[in-house]
Amino acid sequence: MNSRRDLLMYNADGYYDPTAGFALKNAEKKMPNGYVRWFGQPIYISTPRQNSMDADTQYLERCCTFAAAQGAHPIAPLLFYADIFDLTDPQERKMILKWTRKWLRQASEIWIFDGAASRSIRLDIERSVRAGKTVRYFKTGTDGGFELV
Repeated sequence: MNSRRDLLMYNADGYYDPTAGFALKNAEKKMPNGYVRWFGQPIYISTPRQNSMDADTQYLERCCTFAAAQGAHPIAPLLFYADIFDLTDPQERKMILKWTRKWLRQASEIWIFDGAASRSIRLDIERSVRAGKTVRYFKTGTDGGFELV
């Protein structure tokens, strides 16, 4: 199994079920633009840094709220670590980035919000692509929500 789409070919008990798998793949193709169907795996949320830690946290919370509204189980480790560690300290930041990579390995997809790809986001994308994960890009829409790019 190389990708999330291959997982659709297996039922909840782990048995190969191509009939249901093809039905789910066809249904996914017919989803309206901007709608993401989540099939039960956690989603890693990645956002560019804003001007301040408060702005970063608020934006990340907004992205997680959007993901949850789509039916996803968002993983945003920086929300957790930002309350415990000092992200401006290079040693702690390095340690936290190492830990977030472990969270990324557990996720089935990675969602990138408002594209300004920093070095760490590019690394997240590269690792996800190498692992066969789906990478989805979202931008801020005209109504203040997010749209699938």
